[in-house]
Amino acid sequence: MWKSFKDMIMELIEQHVPVRQTKKQHKQSSWISGRTHKKLRLRNKAWRTYRKFPSTRNYSTYKELRNAVTALIREDRNRYQRKLIRNFKNCPKRFYGYMRNLQTVKSTVSQLKSNDGSLTTSDIQAADILCQSFHKVFTSEPGTFSLTTEPSDTAEDIAISFNSEIVMKKLLALKVDKSPGPDGLHPALLKE
Repeated sequence: MWKSFKDMIMELIEQHVPVRQTKKQHKQSSWISGRTHKKLRLRNKAWRTYRKFPSTRNYSTYKELRNAVTALIREDRNRYQRKLIRNFKNCPKRFYGYMRNLQTVKSTVSQLKSNDGSLTTSDIQAADILCQSFHKVFTSEPGTFSLTTEPSDTAEDIAISFNSEIVMKKLLALKVDKSPGPDGLHPALLKE
């Protein structure tokens, strides 16, 4: 049986493209400076000392370090947020990622009820149900192109031309930090 072009591409990708290994992220935020990390270690050491030898002097030492660490963390966070806002136009993805991390309620697509009354089990099923729902309420203006209607005679009049230079220019202009398209191919793979 013949394989589709997409299946052949995906098979080649699985065979020859290495999988990127992700590092475990530390619990500490990446925006905390080295100076603050050093103070954090001193604060933790002072707390262990106080727990081992409880005295007012040890507690006051811990308290001073705790207050200094709190101030340094607040200062580092403010500096990081100002940097994000300054570089918003250059890298909006980082800004929106930071804002998403601040949200306490994560927005996800919940289970939807299909026409037969069963609940969806995957995101693809939910997307299909939403697509059907939008298709029912969408109004099509006369003279506009629709993917569901047959192509008209005017589509034959359109001349499409491209060459290897145009294709290369478009491939090099792909943004590698975007997600794969409907074909499942990542822009970084196409660009490389």
